[in-house]
Amino acid sequence: MLEDYLQVAASQLIERASGLKGKLPRPPRQEFERLASQCCDGIDRAIRELVVLRDNPAFKKPENASARLLEFRRIASNIDRLENEAVAPIVRSSKDEGVMVKLLYRMSNEIVYPIELPTVSMLSQNYFFIRTDFKLMCIPLMETQFLLHLPDVYHELCHPLFRTQHDPRTKAWLDAFLLAKALIYDHMTKQITVSGASRAPDAIKLFLQLARENWTCRWMEEIFCDLFGLFSVGPAFAWAHLHLHAERGRSAFQLPHPRSSHPADAARMTSLLEGLLLVGEKKIAAEIERRWRDLLSIAGQNEPPDFQRYYPDRILRQTVEAAYAGYTKMGCRPWPQSTDDNVRTTLNEAWRKFWNCPAEFVAWEQATASALLA
Repeated sequence: MLEDYLQVAASQLIERASGLKGKLPRPPRQEFERLASQCCDGIDRAIRELVVLRDNPAFKKPENASARLLEFRRIASNIDRLENEAVAPIVRSSKDEGVMVKLLYRMSNEIVYPIELPTVSMLSQNYFFIRTDFKLMCIPLMETQFLLHLPDVYHELCHPLFRTQHDPRTKAWLDAFLLAKALIYDHMTKQITVSGASRAPDAIKLFLQLARENWTCRWMEEIFCDLFGLFSVGPAFAWAHLHLHAERGRSAFQLPHPRSSHPADAARMTSLLEGLLLVGEKKIAAEIERRWRDLLSIAGQNEPPDFQRYYPDRILRQTVEAAYAGYTKMGCRPWPQSTDDNVRTTLNEAWRKFWNCPAEFVAWEQATASALLA
């Protein structure tokens, strides 16, 4: 059965993969040239693998049937990802990507971004995110016309830094990251040991195990990306975090759960406030903290008694210090800098207008966003 199935299915998938190349614009828009080349390489690799899977006699032995099916599924999944996550943004691109590419270039110049910029797609269906394997940043379609969420671009710019290898441009940042991971791992391990020797409830013991796993797998990277955003654009990033939680957040004090991708919003805000103090923004840090606490009060959210077990303030402060040292040693220019940095000063001015001139803000934002992207 499997042999008959794969003869047809693999041949059809080869045609589908090959057809993806025919969908690419000729030539692709300049901002998508690198991604288009990467797609073609990925398609060629998938086709070679399918031919081997279909025709190689070694794969056709009965004892290899299970492995052969799994390999077919893997290749099919890779082709699906190429089609939906890389080729589709190229095919559906518009002038909006070109506008955002120019803005991203200005952002990167202001902070002295240390590596090559990602490609940009304006077809995100899930807020801001980045496909690090394709080096593709996805941004919601309308975000170029507004300013309040744009600071989150800096967060996404940080993720590719963690995928570099043997690169002196990012070594200081990665060294700081490994230091912070070691600090939280040691802390959580001690907490697990203490809880195991005590009468702590089983739920707390489980949460501690989950917290250690999440911190070492994903959470610390997300905290570092937040801090990269904060050091890059200053208070505007902390305001954007408050704005995102107000719009889309659930529990700010989310306890650890399996395969959690992000730490609790309250812990993220704690690190951002500490970061603002570190860069000398004491007054605005106090204002953001006050409004954050007001938001949590309105939402009826209170810190659980055991929250500090999983998100220790002391370790978060050490993390902020490590990240700042890594950011500056990497050669990036932290906030605040000269008024010549038009993008980040504009993003901070947007939040000042938002709070101080609410009646005028919408018209001001529309005019300012148009000027910024001109």
